[in-house]
Amino acid sequence: MAPGGGTRCRGAGRGVLVLVLLVISIGPLFAQPPSDIDPLIRLRGPSGAHWLGTDEYGRDILSRVLTAGGVSLGLGALVTAIAVLAGTV
Repeated sequence: MAPGGGTRCRGAGRGVLVLVLLVISIGPLFAQPPSDIDPLIRLRGPSGAHWLGTDEYGRDILSRVLTAGGVSLGLGALVTAIAVLAGTV
C-alpha cells in the first residue's frame, strides 16, 4: 500500500458521517410529524409525498427514521461521554 493510501477512505468516511449528522439534525425540520396517523394512506409504497412509504397506521416512515436517528445518536453520545468519564477516573 502506498504511503497515505488510506486518506481517501478516511475522507470519504468523514464525508458520510457529516452527511448523516446533517440529515438527522435538520431532516426533522422538513419532515412530517412522525406521530401523525392517517388510516386512509396505510401501507402505501414510496411516493413523492412519502419517500419511504407509510406503515400500518398511515405514519410516514422517513419521518420516523429521522426522529429515531436523532434519538439514537444523542443516546450514543451520552453513553460515550459517560464511558470516557468513567474510564478516566
